[in-house]
Amino acid sequence: MTAEASATSAKTEKPESVNRPVVADNIVPKKIRILGVPLDLGQSRRGVDMGPSAVRVAGLEARLEAIGHDVEDGGNVAVAIAEQKKEGDPRAKYLKEITATCTKAAELVLKTLEAGKAKWLSVITGCLCFFLTALFPLALAGQSEDKKKTEQFSATVFGESGMSLGKSTLLNIYVTDYSSDQEVEELAATLKTKGSDALLSAVQKMKEKGRVSTTGRVGWTVPVVRQHPTAKGRRIVMFSDRPIGFYEATKAPRSKTYEFGLLILNVNDKGEGDGLLYGACKVKFTKDDQLEVEHYSQTPARLVGVKLWK
Repeated sequence: MTAEASATSAKTEKPESVNRPVVADNIVPKKIRILGVPLDLGQSRRGVDMGPSAVRVAGLEARLEAIGHDVEDGGNVAVAIAEQKKEGDPRAKYLKEITATCTKAAELVLKTLEAGKAKWLSVITGCLCFFLTALFPLALAGQSEDKKKTEQFSATVFGESGMSLGKSTLLNIYVTDYSSDQEVEELAATLKTKGSDALLSAVQKMKEKGRVSTTGRVGWTVPVVRQHPTAKGRRIVMFSDRPIGFYEATKAPRSKTYEFGLLILNVNDKGEGDGLLYGACKVKFTKDDQLEVEHYSQTPARLVGVKLWK
């Protein structure tokens, strides 16, 4: 073959085909995470727990990727085995186990969205009792992205021990933002490796995400605020260094070593509920890696009549 013929042959050869995702004009590629919930405890007939597996076998991930999406399979949420549990009320079978599963799934959904691992989630299950709880954290995540609206709660604090026993006061609680998983993980690592003093220093350098005050006073800032879905609504946890008065600063009594404050709100979907206030506490990790909170008084103060105003 001549050089001329060889060149002509090279020009006419077709290029090898390359498998690339075909993205439709009206489809914007998204980052999607798949989460399976093989739950059938609420059904009269067994077997619907095979739903997540069936959808995967049918090629959900491959089909989503084929139209250009970035897909990650997050596996399945652990579900209790019916034969190992008591059925309970026949009108609400396995209510405790179903609630626990829904709560775990909702927490995973919320953590995924907060960490930015995905903007869209494909939650596959066989039991419809799951979906209301699964959708709740999606609504919370949407709320946090919607300009981070300030929430204002009011509550009445009742002292349970010590000098505050029997006394009550009104409390105003403001939430302007929520802490990310990364922020909380970094604080936990600081406490584990460097101790309480280093944690205090780290907390004091963080930006304000909320505020707690009694009526007519400015109050104190809160740099760590988290929320988690519960069976009845959500739990809001606020953690900060606490205000130290002149007497404590100069005389350094034992109470000064309790350098943190912790507030917990348990509210329903209307923002109503109760809670606890640890006015002065220590935090540490135990030998089995559990976070332990030690309150200066025998018991924390109770929060009652919690109400969301806006």
